[in-house]
Amino acid sequence: MNVVASSPEGLEKSLANEISNLGGFNINTYKRFINFECDFETFYRVHFYSRLAFRFYREIARFKCYDKQSLYAGVRDSFDWLNWLHFDKTFNVQVTGRTSSLSHTHFTALEVKNSITDLQQAVWNKRSNISLANPDFIIHLHLNNNKAILSLQSSFESLHKRGYRPAIGNAPLKENLASGLINMTQWNGKVPLIDFMCGSGTFLIEAVNQYLGVPINIDQVYLFENWLDFRKDIYLNEKNKAKNQIINYEKLPTIIGCEINKKVFEQANVNISLAGLKIILSL
Repeated sequence: MNVVASSPEGLEKSLANEISNLGGFNINTYKRFINFECDFETFYRVHFYSRLAFRFYREIARFKCYDKQSLYAGVRDSFDWLNWLHFDKTFNVQVTGRTSSLSHTHFTALEVKNSITDLQQAVWNKRSNISLANPDFIIHLHLNNNKAILSLQSSFESLHKRGYRPAIGNAPLKENLASGLINMTQWNGKVPLIDFMCGSGTFLIEAVNQYLGVPINIDQVYLFENWLDFRKDIYLNEKNKAKNQIINYEKLPTIIGCEINKKVFEQANVNISLAGLKIILSL
């Protein structure tokens, strides 16, 4: 499958290397995203081990798009919606980019929605409902140079949210950005790691998890589980391998975090505990 991964700006090459190490191939880097090809095993695996990606999008169609009419027809005719998206499933549409005739993303999203639901209505006399809070599918449309790319978003939440930090400071550092920064330092665990302004502990937690190869987002419910060609056997195999991976925390060097604010210091301790780590903090 063809996949796009969105990235923090400046970390595109690091993300490309990460995806390559996880099994992706034919990788191209662009500003704030990369695209690559992969099989099902790799597609599921990157969701558990990519520390840099915000989201993954699976490309499902491309077509020429000049105006409202070509958008409507292109969406309707370019993909097998009736098999993939039954009327009892909910969805929403996200749009990026524009053409000279389609410059308003909200209007464009409505046209994509109308194209799909009109097709459902014509065949079944029923149509899917739109859900912003808990959709079964998120359909992404990107417009550029009179070309349209349709993709399916693989997760509802951004993958930078690891789930270990309900407590954050006033200026939180996104987890994937923290992981990218530690990656750029080339810290390899052979020397102690000290963060003199550790805040809620994100940098230290990401450094430890990256060094030990700790899988992430294992128990998240993914939108790709609703896709027609979802390979549950392959997914569960990759998930079980990630869950059963042996993590040797004893091989860690000394990890020290310092924080002057007592409240933030306490937040860091909570986050480190939820992440399952043992890091020395000093107030």
